[in-house]
Amino acid sequence: MEANNMKAKTRLNLAGEVELFRMFALLSLIVIAVALFVVPAVNAVNELGTPTINITLKSQSPDPVEPDKTAELKFTIRNRGKVAAKDVVVQLVPEFPLSVFGKETESIGDLSGGEDIGEATDVVFKVKVEKDATEGDHKVKLKIKYNGVWSETQNFVVRVRTFDSILNIEEYSFEPDEIKAGEPFKLKLKLKNYADNYLRDVSVKLEIDGTSFAPDKSTNVKVIKEFAAYKTEEIDFNLISDNTLTAKLHKMIARITYVNNLGSSFARNSTLGIAVKSEPEYVLNIDQTEVFSKKDKGKVVVSFYNTGASDINFVSLELAENDDFEILSPKNVYLGNIESDDFESADYNIYVKEVKKEIELKLIAKFKDNYNKEYSRQISLPLKLYSEKDAIKYTLKKAESKATQIIFGMIGVLLAAFWVFMLVDCYNSKLTRNKKIAWFVIMALSFVFGAVAYYFIGRSKSI
Repeated sequence: MEANNMKAKTRLNLAGEVELFRMFALLSLIVIAVALFVVPAVNAVNELGTPTINITLKSQSPDPVEPDKTAELKFTIRNRGKVAAKDVVVQLVPEFPLSVFGKETESIGDLSGGEDIGEATDVVFKVKVEKDATEGDHKVKLKIKYNGVWSETQNFVVRVRTFDSILNIEEYSFEPDEIKAGEPFKLKLKLKNYADNYLRDVSVKLEIDGTSFAPDKSTNVKVIKEFAAYKTEEIDFNLISDNTLTAKLHKMIARITYVNNLGSSFARNSTLGIAVKSEPEYVLNIDQTEVFSKKDKGKVVVSFYNTGASDINFVSLELAENDDFEILSPKNVYLGNIESDDFESADYNIYVKEVKKEIELKLIAKFKDNYNKEYSRQISLPLKLYSEKDAIKYTLKKAESKATQIIFGMIGVLLAAFWVFMLVDCYNSKLTRNKKIAWFVIMALSFVFGAVAYYFIGRSKSI
């Protein structure tokens, strides 16, 4: 019985192994059949090909681009595969500080393939650069869809550079504040680097050739080896002005050269204004006079001399009233503009009253400097007087000739004799006592005039 059971189990095991072998053999046949079918199919597909899209950045305009400006990017889309790419769409994906300016996507349509070159087309996008963008290379990407599938390309570089004047003279000052001819002074410049990167080999040169300024114990060139981004630096120049420098606004050129972090060289000129100031310098003098003694009438010439280095403009002189003399001509005289080391004169006609030794001419001078600043100054000029005798002695006046003196002497004697004769005649006349006394008084007080009056009036009545 047991032997029969053992035989039965053995037959079952053999049957199972046979069945398993059959299944393995069938599966092997299926795999072999599939392999024989798929491999040729794959080879067939490979022989037909797939789209192979290649994208290049053809150009950037402008290159480089400045911050706060736009740039045009031209991409070339080429299908190097053996089959066409259907419904191709391209999308621009920029990174900060770049942004899309205008259209964001472009539909191309179908791109046929080719074993050698393939069909290509150009796509143009615009990007805007933020105004605070840093110098350097910034990135954009393209997303492309064909045959219904999106894919993303590698990065493309957009070059950004700052071409504006990134190094400026922010302000400048002088020490002392007022610059005068022939005196030393200090020029202080404050520079600022507006670039987002350091600058090097910064040179500031004052173009002093042809000006009235020169270095004072220093040079006209200053150098800053390295200038950090957004920083401010101060440089000083010790200068001296020429002693003949006129008081006006003078100009000087500061030439600045530097190199940025990318090795690009820059140069620019800045014009500086240097205001030279000085009080007008002048002298007033009585150059000529026809008045030497009391009761003289004549011309007095007053001259205004510009003794400074600068012009004096719109000069006028006014002679003030005085109890010692009378002004017979206009009191105000306009002299106009007087250049350095030059003069203008004003003529006044006066009559001197009863005074002793001198009179004082009080004048008011009004004028403007080269900056149109107004001035008003009072000046007193003494005019010395002499006696007639001293005036003749010092040859200030001409003495009368002897013939003239004799003639005037004889006339005086005759007039005196006539006066005495009229007195005697009145005394011996037949006039009443009271009338005689009256005529005596008249002739005594009025001398010759009274004698003449008696001769024509009183004497005729007494005859």
